Amino acid sequence: MARPDLPSRAFEVTSHLWRKTGFAETWCDDGWMILTRGDLLLECFPHRGLDPAANWFS
Repeated sequence: MARPDLPSRAFEVTSHLWRKTGFAETWCDDGWMILTRGDLLLECFPHRGLDPAANWFS
């Protein structure tokens, strides 16, 4: 099963975005967040300085 690790500038904003698509936040602390929807799992790490226009994650 794929388990993408995605950068997040703000966990609260990221969680809100993914909840709109049916994901639920199942774990969150200062260094990691996990969201699930059925068998799908996303993991996010903090990257507060992320510039979406100038990075290889976009």
